[in-house]
Amino acid sequence: MPRPFARTAFILLAATAIATGCDQDALITNPPGGALPLPEGYWYLHTANDSAVSATIGERAVGVAFEQSILDSASLFVGDDGTWRQRYWYRVLLTQLLDRTEVVLDEGTWAPAPAGSPDNTYILTSALRPRTITVSFASPATELVSVEPMLTFVGAPAVNGRYRRTRP
Repeated sequence: MPRPFARTAFILLAATAIATGCDQDALITNPPGGALPLPEGYWYLHTANDSAVSATIGERAVGVAFEQSILDSASLFVGDDGTWRQRYWYRVLLTQLLDRTEVVLDEGTWAPAPAGSPDNTYILTSALRPRTITVSFASPATELVSVEPMLTFVGAPAVNGRYRRTRP
């Protein structure tokens, strides 16, 4: 009788593994340290500074002109090997006229935030320029919340973003 029981147990375990594998967020479990792992895959920016993209992410006076930077979209890829890549597109208007459009490519490594930081918080460090991004998420990990410098002028504000797995 042990043979049919072993076969049935194997089939039940295989079915459970397949059913769990269909929902990527169901695979996220608490490791021994208490923090959830940073969810791997592509993430797309839905809001910047609590506004749907295209959103204003910076304003300043440049001489006598008023400059406004508008973020049109952003994507972030998080690798399970501790790497990340990001692309974002924005427009710069001078006195309400298009001055230029820019595409920014960045990449680097990520690691859990230092001890004492809130749970499920990670630091993404750029390998290309002096920039770090802080991301955090709640369980289930359906949204990444970020604080990141996107503009490079002195005194540029950080952008508070919300990334999701689906495109906006």
